This record gives sequence, C-alpha cells and structure tokens, in this order.
Amino acid sequence: MSQTFILEADDLEFGKGGFEDVLKLKEHYPNLKFTFFMTPIPNILLSGQSTPDKYKEWAEHLKKDWIEICPHGLTHQGQEFLYRLTQKNKPKLLDYKTAKIYIEAGEGTFAQLDLPYKKIWKSPHWATSPEAYDAIKDKGYEIACDPNQPHPDNAYLYNWSYDQPISYRPVVKGHGHLHGSSPNTIRRCIKNLLEIPTDAEFKFVSEAIKEGL
Repeated sequence: MSQTFILEADDLEFGKGGFEDVLKLKEHYPNLKFTFFMTPIPNILLSGQSTPDKYKEWAEHLKKDWIEICPHGLTHQGQEFLYRLTQKNKPKLLDYKTAKIYIEAGEGTFAQLDLPYKKIWKSPHWATSPEAYDAIKDKGYEIACDPNQPHPDNAYLYNWSYDQPISYRPVVKGHGHLHGSSPNTIRRCIKNLLEIPTDAEFKFVSEAIKEGL
C-alpha cells in the first residue's frame, strides 16, 4: 500500500533548536515536505538577546520550496490565546478585539521578514477562547488542532504522534515538536520517523486541507 505523509511540528522559533533535526530528515528523504508552526515574535528578541536584522537573516533559511510556515500564536507566552490578565491581575478569557490585534501583529512580523506563510492557525498549548476562535476564523484562517482536545468542526487533525509507531493507513498526518520536553519531540522520535517508507509521498498541511485528506 502506498502512503502519503503530512508532517508538521510546533514551536519553530528563532533562537531555539530543532530545525536542524528536520534538515537531517530532508537528507534522508529528498522529496520531504514539512509544515512548521512558527512563533512570530521570539523570546530572544523580547529579552533583547538578539536583533531584528539577525532574525531576518535566520528567516532566509526558511524560504525553501519544501518548507511551509504557519502561525503558532504570537509570542507563545503561556496560554496567550485563551486568556489575558486584567489590571487586577486576574485571568479573563481573551476577547475578540485583543485576539485580532495579536493575529495582525503576527502577520505584520511575517511581512517584515518577507516570509511567506499559509493561513493555517494553531494556538500555543491548543488553548483558544471562543472569541479568539471567532477572530481567527474571521481573519480567514483554517484551524489545526489536537484530536484529543476540544476543537472546532472541520479542524485539521493529526492522526499520528511521532512518539508512536507509524500508522498503517493511506494518509498519515504526523505531529510533533521541535524542542522541549514533549514525548513527540523530533529528536527523541527520529527512529520512528526513519521508518517512513522511502517511496512515500509527502504533502504540506495546506495541501491536505485543500484536498480534503
């Protein structure tokens, strides 16, 4: 049985690791296509440890025909698309107006980087308030979610976590992380990923959504 693989990972961020592990996969699978969910405003800039010019230089490495970029929140500071703190330091569900400001700030950052991206949205930690979902949809985004978490109808859902054996099905939609303590971080799961058949077809998440896979 021929198989199609849609591979994606969360937490692509300037100043953090994991991208190099996908480059190794690309060496093994010349036809690889990979979708990265990227944090637009990285901590290394917020903390003053790097500069916008170095960020632009780094982003140039992402402008490849086998790479697809999609937004992953704004700064990935906690559950930023679920709630924000009020002036009294109490959590409040993120409202529509603030969510829209966050989304447009991320879009502006991609524009400054001259980095193409697809309108497929994934919130940090899968955490999204109802009004934030409304803002995301109104801005024209498809939504990617964890099948084990509450999610909107018609969301893109993965069916293989990289820490599990490969699913034996025609279309395998893989998911993992680039760094951190998650069990499905690519470096921890490289043995499973190298079990992908060498004759597999690869597609981006955007292609999977367009084709209804």
